[in-house]
Order: sequence, then structure tokens, then C-alpha cells
Amino acid sequence: MSSLRRSFEDRALELTAYLKFVELIEKESAILSLPRKQTWKTRKVDEKILPILKANFFLLLYNLVEASIREGFMSVYRAIQADGCSVRQLSPSLRKLWVDAGFTRSSAVSASQASYREIARQLVEDVTADVMAILDARGLRLGGNLDAEKIRDVCRAHGVSHKTDRRIQGGEKLLVVKSRRNALAHGDLSFVECGRDYSVAQLVEIKKQAFWYLKSILRNIERFSTARAYRR
Repeated sequence: MSSLRRSFEDRALELTAYLKFVELIEKESAILSLPRKQTWKTRKVDEKILPILKANFFLLLYNLVEASIREGFMSVYRAIQADGCSVRQLSPSLRKLWVDAGFTRSSAVSASQASYREIARQLVEDVTADVMAILDARGLRLGGNLDAEKIRDVCRAHGVSHKTDRRIQGGEKLLVVKSRRNALAHGDLSFVECGRDYSVAQLVEIKKQAFWYLKSILRNIERFSTARAYRR
């Protein structure tokens, strides 16, 4: 197993274990046992805890999605460097990303015609000198916006296939994950409001589709690197 897939599987196991714990609480009406000197005291779990735990699932799953996609494309960038690939040897798609990254290093505050001209001059000199191609994962700009359509956009920008099995339905449930995660992060929904609409069975189905979709995309990324498709 590759390090990329191993990293994904490790994170996936964490989320699976969490969901099994939530499922246990939902099915068994969990009771806490608290130590008291020589005995134990039991206390029922507050009914609001279960929807809070369900809502937290969306934060954990979104974190897994973003971490997996970022790590996937970072592995491409590392492969490019390890291969000693120069800017002129990059595929047109990746060369465009390299150029775009050069311009994004100029902040909005300092941006001016002169600063952009200087950046362009430096980029031309780098290409002429046939410098090593270095791409930075910060240029992916994934924060808070990652659903299946955004993942397809990122794949297209790199020249990576985004095709997946039809049974995965294009990873459509990732839109729910992103929306719920952002609603929680921005305070548009409380954790109780977010989690009370879902059964654990529904969360399991969301998790399954997300896992299948991510595995397919990561497999496409690995094939891209192995085939050295980042070269012209």
C-alpha cells in the first residue's frame, strides 16, 4: 500500500471508530458510570449530546476530505521535484498553475503594475534558466469549499482524471458535508440543529460514499504520478 493510501486509511479508521461509538449511544441509550470513592454513580447522557455528536461527524469528515485531497496533490508536487522536472518540462496544465502561483505571491496590498511586471520578468527568467519546477500546496486554496465539483475542478486544473464508478454518484453527498460543515463553522446552525436531522444510518451512508469517492480520486492521482503525466 502506498503512503498516500495508508494515510487515508488511517484517517478513515478514526472516523469509522467515531461513528460506531455514536451508533452505540443511539441504540443503547447510554448511561455514564462515574467513580465515587468506593462505589460508582450512574447518570443518563443528556439527550442533546447525541445530535451534537452527529453534527461533529460533518466536521471530522470534511477534515478528512480536505486533508486527503491536499495530501494527494502534494504527492504529485513531490514526485515532480523528485523527478527533477523543470518548468519547461511541465505539462501545459501544470505550467499554468506554476505561473498562477507566481502571481498569487503578490499580496493585494502591494499589488501594482510595477510589482506585476517584476513578477512577470522573474517568471520569464526562471523559464529561460530552466529552473526546477516547484509547486506549493497552498496554491490549491481548498479551505472550506471542497465538495465533489470542486475536487473535479482541481483535478482538471492538474490534468488528472476525475472519473469514478457510476455507483458512487459523483460523490454528490460531499455537498451536504461541505454545507453542514460551513453552517457549523460560521454559526448558521447550532450543533443540535445540525445533528438532529440525521440518523446514524444516514451518516454511515454519507461516510461510505465519501470514502469510495476519495479512494477513486486518490487512485487517479497515484496513476497520474506513476505515469509521469505531469511532463509534457
